[in-house]
Parts: sequence; C-alpha cells; structure tokens
Amino acid sequence: MLTHIDDRLKEWSAWVWRKADRGGGYPRQSPICNFGLVSSKTFDATQLWQTSDSDMELIDRAVNSLNLDLKIIVIRYYLASGLNKSRAAESLHMARQTFVDRLSAAQMRIDEILYPVLHE
Repeated sequence: MLTHIDDRLKEWSAWVWRKADRGGGYPRQSPICNFGLVSSKTFDATQLWQTSDSDMELIDRAVNSLNLDLKIIVIRYYLASGLNKSRAAESLHMARQTFVDRLSAAQMRIDEILYPVLHE
C-alpha cells in the first residue's frame, strides 16, 4: 500500500462527499456546526482540508481514468463508508488478498498519473 496515495484518496473521498452534499458537510459552512450541534469528540469543526479543489480534481480524473476493475475497487473502498478491506472484498465477492492486490495496483497507477503533475 502506498501511504501517501492512500492519504490523498481519503482526502479525495471526503471531497467527493462534500461535493455530493453541496457543501452541507463542509465544517465552516455547515449549519449544524454553526449551532454547535456536532460533538467535538466525533467531528473537528475547525479541521482545515490540506488539499485544494484543483488537487482533488486531479485525483478525481486519475481515479476516473483507471480501468473499470480498479476503479470499482477504489470507489468501493474509499467511498463506501466504514468498509475495511475484508468487508469491501466480501461486498465485491472476491478474496481479500485479490482485493488488496487490486487496491495496491490502483494506488500505483494513480501515483504514476499524479507524480508528473504534482512534481512539476
């Protein structure tokens, strides 16, 4: 597993969810955070996202450029809330090791796509 790509994909998944809910979950704009209805134990309303929208769009394009088998793995693991590798593999009816191998292949491919762009 490529830790730096895993971290980026986790940020990407949060970005995708924020985009899908039209910013309702974005900490500084969320009405629920403004009223203090979110426990600080479960959500840090002051968290600053480390990556820009343009970086997230690059990652999004990289994910979308994967072949379908790898794209499904990335989407299932990073966008399905709360799934660990074993449960994600079960949900796709595949062996855990096959899932891990494909996830690693997807991460390597994303790294190959992003490296030249992010290190210009």
